Amino acid sequence: MPVLLELVRTEKLPLARFVTALTSGPAAVIGIESPSLRVGALAELTVVDPAREHLIDAASLKSKSHNSPFVGHTHTGSVELTLLGDELAYVRQANGQDDADDRRGQPRSRG
Repeated sequence: MPVLLELVRTEKLPLARFVTALTSGPAAVIGIESPSLRVGALAELTVVDPAREHLIDAASLKSKSHNSPFVGHTHTGSVELTLLGDELAYVRQANGQDDADDRRGQPRSRG
């Protein structure tokens, strides 16, 4: 996402195209309904801080693979939280680190 946000920041990619690339575009490719914020729809929401700088390290990657050309580089743009249905699937901690329980991709319990 930071690479796409850099394209938006430098006006090489329109913001609307960025949103489509991460929402309705992938949904169309796999043949599912596009995400929506309409009343009654299942919540699927990601909050992004486009100004937060962070260092990408292999330990923080959510992929099973820990190799990436971005490891070791500082990027601007950070996912702060992801809501799926009525569950917080991801929350960046106040110290800037990922979830302490590190259940990569698993919904967090509402307690």
